[in-house]
Amino acid sequence: MIFKLRLLSLFLLFVAAFISVAQGFSNALTYSQDFQWSPASLVIKGENPYQVWIEGNREDKIILSQAPNYLHQLYIFFIPFGLLDFYTAKTIWAIINILIGLAVCLGLSSYFRLSRSNTYLLILIFLCSTPFRNGIGNGQQGLFALAFLILPFLRFRGSLVLQGIGFSKYSFAPPFFIYNIFQSGLLKATLGLILPVTGWLVFSLWTATPPFAALIQPLSVASMAVGTGTGDLMSLLSNFLDFNTLISGGIGILFATIFSFLAGRHPEHERHLPLVCLISLASFKHLGYDFVFMLPVLAYSLSALSLNIYLPIWIGVFWFWFGLRLMNALISALGMSFTHFSDLLIFFNFIILISLILLLTKSRS
Repeated sequence: MIFKLRLLSLFLLFVAAFISVAQGFSNALTYSQDFQWSPASLVIKGENPYQVWIEGNREDKIILSQAPNYLHQLYIFFIPFGLLDFYTAKTIWAIINILIGLAVCLGLSSYFRLSRSNTYLLILIFLCSTPFRNGIGNGQQGLFALAFLILPFLRFRGSLVLQGIGFSKYSFAPPFFIYNIFQSGLLKATLGLILPVTGWLVFSLWTATPPFAALIQPLSVASMAVGTGTGDLMSLLSNFLDFNTLISGGIGILFATIFSFLAGRHPEHERHLPLVCLISLASFKHLGYDFVFMLPVLAYSLSALSLNIYLPIWIGVFWFWFGLRLMNALISALGMSFTHFSDLLIFFNFIILISLILLLTKSRS
């Protein structure tokens, strides 16, 4: 009887996951508004997309919401997409994103030594999640970054160098880089900077941009284009204390440094990856689709034996993956605006993330 109920649950989850992925893929073909296609197209022509955006994008060379707030290397890697028409490029990118999602789930399943049934559960819940669906539909680069950032934890060959590709989404980079310093030393950690530095220099040369100007332009774009996050320290400091991006970002780095050090000291090594993901989400501005980075947290919970470990994690993950969407729908149904609760919600979400970090940092299985 229990076996049949589990089988029925997995079947229902499969149906829900199929519908969710189909909706995300359909949205990607219609929108993909965040896909960095137009900035990559400009780089092919030798134009600087950062400069185009900073100067007001007067000729609409950057379309939709494709503000170039990623590191230079991403646009070098995305040149093949820039050579295609937008519809073809976003179709291929949506398929790649789905495949990356599946590959990351399988990699995490192997790392945490999950059973086959728990692997199916991990994949299906993730495919149902709002961050995954929205990430696909928006053409986001979050899954792409996650796939490379987790490689050193999976002990992939050349992982520290390849991890640098994930640094292109630099709002996630500091905790991972700081963690590497504490774990491997500064010299080995700098291997992760090889590709970002190479991308920066190639971009500077190709677009005839002075190196220092090119270096700071992604941050300049981000300060203009990136809004308030979902539940992070930077957003709290900006909203409640009116700190500028530089100060709030500096405090975020200090916060990430302290907790990354504590994460690396935990004797249970399998907790390090979920901790670094949580630390990044709590330290720097991240919108809802970036919470695909809670996938390693959920994967770890499926390997945990203690109820006081996996139950809080499941509550937290389900809140960010499903609860926020349900609450938004409820508020809309009541005729109210979600923005009226935004500051309170940021604080509440931050507390949830901090609670999970402290739980995994202090407790023992």
